[in-house]
Amino acid sequence: MKNSSHTIEIDFENHKIKYNRLIVNLVNLFLDLKTKGSEGVIFTVSTGRCGTQSLANIFGLFDEFASYHEPYPIMLNYFPDQGLVRNQLFLKQVWSRIKRINIKRNLIDKRYYFESNFNFLPNFNILAIKEFDNKIRIMEVLRDPLKVAKSFYKIGVHPGTDFSSNQWILSTDRPDNVIQISKFIKKIDDPESMILSHLLWYCYEKSARAIEMRQNFPSLVWSRIRTRNLNNIHEIERVCNELKIKVTPSKLHEIERIHCNKKEHKKRFYNLSIDHHRLEYLNNELLKYIGDNYSKNFIDSLLEYIYK
Repeated sequence: MKNSSHTIEIDFENHKIKYNRLIVNLVNLFLDLKTKGSEGVIFTVSTGRCGTQSLANIFGLFDEFASYHEPYPIMLNYFPDQGLVRNQLFLKQVWSRIKRINIKRNLIDKRYYFESNFNFLPNFNILAIKEFDNKIRIMEVLRDPLKVAKSFYKIGVHPGTDFSSNQWILSTDRPDNVIQISKFIKKIDDPESMILSHLLWYCYEKSARAIEMRQNFPSLVWSRIRTRNLNNIHEIERVCNELKIKVTPSKLHEIERIHCNKKEHKKRFYNLSIDHHRLEYLNNELLKYIGDNYSKNFIDSLLEYIYK
């Protein structure tokens, strides 16, 4: 499995994409015709650090799929320090001129396209839904927020401290956040506690956005699976049935051997440890803040959605 190729150059410094508008539009029309018989375009809704690369490898086993993990362009928060509007405008260009073209190109002669990419929900879900309409399928992957935060921290993803981390992890200052906690974060003096609280919030924010997305698009075909069940044949079969996906039954037994992207090299490089009791304390403080600033029904619904 490999990332899709690209032929259009992105000039990040000047926020421009070098392309020929006529050629791109013609190619898109041609690809619409070539992929007319495809049946589904599946994206993951997730936090990251929850097994989505394994999922891409699992669906890559099946001949019916074009399956990728975070293929080019990844659709990051390319300019996290320049405001939401600037980033969204640029993402719209990247989508229309590169991303959708690559997806359709990879979908030729395939029944399904699968992409695991935790940037889907905040950065290009609306664009994808408008483009692919009733072909869209959503696979939500859930993992305990404490485990996700711990995993990100141990591989050196520290939002608020470096540009790269800010490209991957939502900012607490984004005006479109469902859960606004910038005041809470700014009161934390200890840098490590601030990073961990940010990562914990990010997990809850992603679930809050998933709830909102399901409310806004009630007809979306949607299924959920937990990280611990990714190598469970029966769980994968259930998800495929719920997403109306047909796969080669003889390949299902191979999913039990797939484990990847544990990033052990990064964990060894950063050599970071976390006091679990401290992490639990920060999580409780964060949930208390959310509970104090939002309705009881909101926090109860959010926790039920994550843990049920």
